[in-house]
Amino acid sequence: MYIGLIILAAFVSVSSADRVREFRPADALEPIERLREQRVGDDSLLNSLLSSSLNDLIGLREPFTNTTDSCKAILVHYADQASNFTKCLLSHARPFRLCEKCIEHYTRATNLYNDLLSDSKCSSVLLLADRMQVMSSTYKSFVSLWEGADCGKCFDNVEENATTGVVTFSFTAETMEFQLKHKNMSACVNDTSGWDLLDQDNATQCTECRDIYRQLNRQFENMRSKSHGHVCMDLVDMMNYTRLMWSTKFGCRRPAADTKLVIMMTVLVCFFTAVLYLGSRFNAKIRMPQIFKGKRMVGVTHYGATGQSRAGLTDSSSRAATPLSETFSSSNNIST
Repeated sequence: MYIGLIILAAFVSVSSADRVREFRPADALEPIERLREQRVGDDSLLNSLLSSSLNDLIGLREPFTNTTDSCKAILVHYADQASNFTKCLLSHARPFRLCEKCIEHYTRATNLYNDLLSDSKCSSVLLLADRMQVMSSTYKSFVSLWEGADCGKCFDNVEENATTGVVTFSFTAETMEFQLKHKNMSACVNDTSGWDLLDQDNATQCTECRDIYRQLNRQFENMRSKSHGHVCMDLVDMMNYTRLMWSTKFGCRRPAADTKLVIMMTVLVCFFTAVLYLGSRFNAKIRMPQIFKGKRMVGVTHYGATGQSRAGLTDSSSRAATPLSETFSSSNNIST
C-alpha cells in the first residue's frame, strides 16, 4: 500500500514538472479570456485575476543583472533629458529661442548619449539590440536640429559639471553685442510714445529709433559676412522680426535726407550734361569737309554738268579729235 502511494506521488510530480516546462505565456491568459467571454462573476474578480496573471508573467522574466541595471538607469536618465529638450524646443519655437533657452537640456542629453557609447556593454544592449535603434534616431534628430540652426555660433564655451550636472555656458562677444543692441532697440520702441500699427506714418518715432536700428542692422550684416551666412538662428529670428516690424508694421522708410541727396545728385548730373553740350555747340569750330580730285579728272572742269555744259564737252572733244584725223589723212597722202 505504501509502495503504491509512493509511485502515485512520483507520477504526479513528474506530470507537474512537464506542465511547467510546457508553460506558455499565452496559456496564463486563456482562463481569463474565457471568463471575459462568459461574463461570469463580478468585474472586480476578473480584474484581480487578470492582474495576478500578468504579475506571474512578469515574474517569469529573467531578472536584471548588475550590468543591465546600470544600463537601465542610463536609459531612464536619457529619456528624461530627451523629453526635457523636446518640451523646451516646442515651447521656444516661436519666437525662436532654441539655442539660448535649451542649451542645458541639449548638453545633458548629448553627453549622456556619448557616455552610453563609451560603455560597450550598455551600447550593445541599448543601441544595437534591435533594428529600429530608437535612441540613435532621437540623438541624430537632436543633433541635426541643433546644427541646422547654427546654435554653436552663439556660444563660446559650454561645459557640464560631471558631479553636479550643472551646465555653464558663455556667449560670444558678437552675440552679446547684438543682444545688447536688440535690447536697446526694443526699449526705444517700447518707450517712445505715439506708435500706431494702423498708421503708416510714424515719422517722429522712426526718427528717434533710426540710429539704433541702423547699428543693429549693421552689426548683423557684419556677422553674416564674417561667417559666410551661418549666423545663430536666434539672432537671425531677432533681426528678421525687427526688420518686419520696422518696415511693414511701423511704416518706417528711408529718411528724407537720403531722398534729397539723390535728387540733388540727379539734378547736378543733368545740369553738367546740358552745359557740356551747349559749350560744345557754341565754342567748337566747325570744319568743312574737303573734297579731293583725282589725277585722271584734271582736264575736266565741268564733271557731272547737264544741258549746255554737256554740249560744250562734246564740242571740245570733237575739236580735240580733229588733229588726229588730219594727221591720219596726211599720212595717207604721203604713202600714195
